Amino acid sequence: MPVELTTMPTSRYLSEQQEENYTEVRTKLLGQKIDTLLDFRLTDKVDHWHVCDVIIDGASIVSNYRAQFTSIIRNHSYAGLVNKMKEKTLVVKAFETTTTPCSAAETARGMLPTSRNITPPISGNHLMN
Repeated sequence: MPVELTTMPTSRYLSEQQEENYTEVRTKLLGQKIDTLLDFRLTDKVDHWHVCDVIIDGASIVSNYRAQFTSIIRNHSYAGLVNKMKEKTLVVKAFETTTTPCSAAETARGMLPTSRNITPPISGNHLMN
């Protein structure tokens, strides 16, 4: 079932910890029904900060991918992992060419039209499927 987005949640800065070229910024998204912890891990590369991981309610995106990659390599091979990634890239590219992005005005207002349904092209552990 497609998800309809009508308003974007607001965010609240909680804290940050910095050690040399590494920083973790903790935030909370305040939604209409539930709040979500959203942390960003950043690295400073030549005076430019780059996001190297996002943690959503304690689940690291990098750790999730690492576990999926390890499983695929163990059960198939490195070539099997590369093939799965190429297949998924084609699916995402096909999805991107068949959807209409939000207008700049919609993005600036933090709104999406209620008639626009957003359906992700891949659900769950998308590399494992």
